[in-house]
Amino acid sequence: MPIGAVPAITQTAVPSTPIPIICTNCAPPIVIRPNANGIATPPIGLQMFGGLPVRVLNPSSLDPCVDPKVATSFAISQATSTQIVTGQVGKRALICHALLVGADAENLSLVEGTGSTCGTNTLAVVGGTTAANGLNFAANVGANVVAGATWFAVTQVPGNNLCLLQSGTGRVAGSIKVAFINP
Repeated sequence: MPIGAVPAITQTAVPSTPIPIICTNCAPPIVIRPNANGIATPPIGLQMFGGLPVRVLNPSSLDPCVDPKVATSFAISQATSTQIVTGQVGKRALICHALLVGADAENLSLVEGTGSTCGTNTLAVVGGTTAANGLNFAANVGANVVAGATWFAVTQVPGNNLCLLQSGTGRVAGSIKVAFINP
């Protein structure tokens, strides 16, 4: 089976017992029998997705955004350009989710760099390298960027901080979910 392919799943009924779940394209086929409470615990190498077992060929290849050990949410509440996430030495930041709402009409840019507002070695992550060249938002409007079980932006330089630049002084609030990875 190719890497990343999802095996076909079938369910087989056995009278008066919980329904076992069979991963038919697993080599060899694997039967997972739920316990008395109906909970199916897959063996090592399989994970349950939507109640069905899926072969995980390389667990470390799973997207970091869905791993609570490496993905963290940070609250945002600011009225001026601010560092919102401190970089981790030697690691790049994957941006998994962002929710932003502004009280007034503003331009917003998510940047990376060093310093309290990423003013040194500034690189654009989403938008431009300045607030003026960022995304335009009307008053009381925002964005909810959900990339599903993956990331939508990444820092270029390991260890850089993430900052949210804003063109005005209105309150910008929300959250950002970030996963730190080795380059």
